[in-house]
Amino acid sequence: MPDFSWWGSLTSIAGIFVSFFGLAWAIRRAGKAQSTELAAATAATEARSEITDVLYFRELERAIGIIERLKSWHRDSKWDLTIEQYSILRAALASLNEHHLPNNPKLGESLQSAIVQVRVIEELVEKAILGSVNNQSGHRKNKFSANQDPNSITDRSFWGKAIAV
Repeated sequence: MPDFSWWGSLTSIAGIFVSFFGLAWAIRRAGKAQSTELAAATAATEARSEITDVLYFRELERAIGIIERLKSWHRDSKWDLTIEQYSILRAALASLNEHHLPNNPKLGESLQSAIVQVRVIEELVEKAILGSVNNQSGHRKNKFSANQDPNSITDRSFWGKAIAV
């Protein structure tokens, strides 16, 4: 009868080779998966950054639009319409300040300064509107004294105070 004991040794050796090849294949696939994961994370970070930039500039366009509207209403003396827009403008500037581009720290300082200036202008317009309501309900001033009123919106020094802050 032939001796088949060497077949057991041969299959054990073949099993060891298959195990090594399987382990090498699994390690190689794991390395590819890790590099794929790293590439996906990089792509996600870039996409997030681009979306943030687009949203930032969109918010900036919105703030500029509000400023243009305010300028038009100031020229047309539509003071009551401006009050609500000032708070919206401050909120837009605060949002821009919160999400300003990290590689430009001076932008954050400028936005903070703009928020303060908008608030000061808003307060001055509110005082002027309140002053004009009080003037209309009380005694009427003549044209000469109305132009001298420091709280008058039409007085040029009013805007100098607002911009100087």
